[in-house]
Amino acid sequence: MAESWTFSPSGAVEGAIHDIRLRYPASYPAGLERVRHALKKIGDPHLKLPFTFHAAGTNGKGSTLAFAQAILEASGKTVHKYTSPHLVRFEERIVLNGRDIAPDNLLELIRECDAAGMEISFFEFFTVLSLLAFAREDADALLLETGLGGLFDATNVIEGKDIVAILTRISFDHTHVLGDTLTEIAKNKAGIIKSSIPVVAAAQASAEVTRVFEETAGAAMAQLYSCGREWNVREKEGGFLYQSAGCIFDLPAPALAGAHQLHNAGTAIAAIEHSPFAPALKRETLARAVQNVHWKGRLQRLMGGAVSKLLPGGWELWLDGAHNDSGAEAGQQQ
Repeated sequence: MAESWTFSPSGAVEGAIHDIRLRYPASYPAGLERVRHALKKIGDPHLKLPFTFHAAGTNGKGSTLAFAQAILEASGKTVHKYTSPHLVRFEERIVLNGRDIAPDNLLELIRECDAAGMEISFFEFFTVLSLLAFAREDADALLLETGLGGLFDATNVIEGKDIVAILTRISFDHTHVLGDTLTEIAKNKAGIIKSSIPVVAAAQASAEVTRVFEETAGAAMAQLYSCGREWNVREKEGGFLYQSAGCIFDLPAPALAGAHQLHNAGTAIAAIEHSPFAPALKRETLARAVQNVHWKGRLQRLMGGAVSKLLPGGWELWLDGAHNDSGAEAGQQQ
């Protein structure tokens, strides 16, 4: 065990990741050519992935993919997942068949990708590494979260028709990179829309964001399924109702706290509805999934630990990883 660590309690992994951080410095997304060049050096693993749910947005990506994972796994499917950043351990970012990547496996992949001589950033390095890990181990589906934006994000190298694009709620974040207006930010996020694939969009606070999604999907001949039009979610006593042209589900309240999580759950259901896994959408399966979903650090009540013991009687301790205004507002409304 490392005495002091930022990435992993495994001393070998901690040292390796620090070394990569020094030699592959962080940079803002500027294009995908260098990522594609790096992937080519290791056999183009991005062309050998399972069916992929690709999520971009400002808020709700992680929770939406957590719901999608819970639903797919409750129906007996195996799932890979890539998210960032990690909450405690770097291994959380790369999930292989429902389990965080093993430190020994991660270390081997770091060494292999480093030896390939890639000229990319820190985030791009680990995205390439993750795609290699996903291509080598069989799974039914891959849940892939963008890091920053969408159009030039390293995850946007994926190709083909076996993709559903998921666009979660758009608000202001990373404006120095993505733009100062919601229109500019939405255009960047909508960059994950590809020709002729289904696109599922969560409820948006601004009509201008919806217009961007409609225009981008139309130009790509991609079918857009928007909350409030093709599908909807309505809160009800003890749970929520999901409704689309194809199905209606009366479901219990999710394990993740907050009214906004009903919409994240609905977005996940809509995405699966427009995938080959649609037959998995049964009321019993969905009820079990939403009640058992886990996503740490999202409006999570901490029931034990040293800090909890310091609280006065009757107080509660909650942890929320909101990283922008709209995320914090969603938590405060609960």
